[in-house]
Amino acid sequence: MNITETRMKILLIFTLHLISGGAAGTDVIGFLGGRVTINFKHNVYDPEVRQVFFCKAAKCEIIIYDQRNRWILKDRFHLYGDFHQALTVTFKQLSSEDAGPYQYGENKQLKHQFNLQVIRDPCCLGPNTMTGYVGETITISFSYPEQFESHTKLFYKRDGLRFNIMIGTTETQRGRFYMSDNRESKVFSVRISNVTEDDGGVYYCGVWNEGESVSYQSLYTEIQLQVTEKSTTETSGPATHHSGHYLITIPVCVCVVLLLIGGSALIFYKHSKTQGTIYAQKHSLKTKGQHFI
Repeated sequence: MNITETRMKILLIFTLHLISGGAAGTDVIGFLGGRVTINFKHNVYDPEVRQVFFCKAAKCEIIIYDQRNRWILKDRFHLYGDFHQALTVTFKQLSSEDAGPYQYGENKQLKHQFNLQVIRDPCCLGPNTMTGYVGETITISFSYPEQFESHTKLFYKRDGLRFNIMIGTTETQRGRFYMSDNRESKVFSVRISNVTEDDGGVYYCGVWNEGESVSYQSLYTEIQLQVTEKSTTETSGPATHHSGHYLITIPVCVCVVLLLIGGSALIFYKHSKTQGTIYAQKHSLKTKGQHFI
């Protein structure tokens, strides 16, 4: 069967499924410019599954047609079929054209559907850059839309093609990472203590939504963390404060010295004047004495 016949068969299966009352599937929420990974679960390992397909339902043009257990990269789509566990499809750099219904199947049979919503929200724009200093503690805060209030929030660090989960809201601490979620203000925060240079890199905030057959994780705001040693100028806060104190003290000391000098001169002047008066009086008495003699 060629690729055209395969497409026609898949489209026919999808149409019959909708006519028979099939649901539109799971709603998956992604953000413009963000990244979404969808996991389709397998209940049991089926050795008969040799091929899987993933396509957009509008025309059911096959985006990816996969053989077993290998990564497939096509344009902005990644697919990996681990038939012991799940099929994983990743959209990267989401655009508004990506929105719409999708489906995937095995051996030309429809298995799951989902509806991808691509939204734009001021809370989730990026990327952003921040600076941390070795040995200090930094806090990174992320806003999220109302749709994600009950979802599990996650904090990822990018490592090549991998996105490693550093911490999530299912735990408050993992090593040097701490996490809190304020649902009232719709902000979750990650605190990293005793920052090291290895902590530098690209991070993402995201959410995880667990479904019965379809689960997804949506990554949106990107943070580029730069970690450096704090310079001497920046670490001399107390010294700067003390140097200001000294600048105030020096003029005061100068004034005190001048007052002491002035006081000493005045005392010396009065003392000299007193001595001159005594001398004049003695001289006058002496003269008068001589006159009476």
